[in-house]
Amino acid sequence: MQPISFKSDRLLGNSADIIVPAAMMKDLGLRPDQSVDLNVLDGRLVVKPLAKPRHKLSDLLSQMESEFPRVDGWEASPSVGVEIA
Repeated sequence: MQPISFKSDRLLGNSADIIVPAAMMKDLGLRPDQSVDLNVLDGRLVVKPLAKPRHKLSDLLSQMESEFPRVDGWEASPSVGVEIA
């Protein structure tokens, strides 16, 4: 991967934004909505992708107030998205 030089000319408060080229995002496995951890190591900016949190449906439902209706047998329903068991 070739280094890319750029000058940031947009400020967000006291911070500058950095534009990461699409090819570099693909090489790093980054998504546009993904959170990253930024650190300075030996004078270099290090960007570490953070994993998107994954939730179990049963854990989310256990946090619901009891007055909300629940459907009996939901546990046996097939997955329709990216649910985890």
